[in-house]
Amino acid sequence: MDSGSTRQGLLDLVNYPHEPRRYTREKGKELKPVGRKGLVDQIVDRFEDEIVSGRWAVGSRIPTEPMLAEMVGTGRNTVREAVQVLRIRGCSSDGRGRVPMCCRPGGACR
Repeated sequence: MDSGSTRQGLLDLVNYPHEPRRYTREKGKELKPVGRKGLVDQIVDRFEDEIVSGRWAVGSRIPTEPMLAEMVGTGRNTVREAVQVLRIRGCSSDGRGRVPMCCRPGGACR
């Protein structure tokens, strides 16, 4: 087998000589969304549980990102995103330049 025929065989694979599959949607058989939570949402739920149960007292400091990352076994970026969600939901104070604090104004945390 020479290199020319090998090359042509590879080109045939790359060019996908087969026709693409065509999928049709039957009536009543639409796909439904998968009910799966992402990692950040799971961590947010866990942090909210800490606040609601009183393990993190209202007005107390939220543990540091490295401590939270170790607690939940993820990276700091994931924890940072979860803490941001808590801020948006009103479960923690704005921590930009300051240490975030637990708060529950009007029961915003569940």
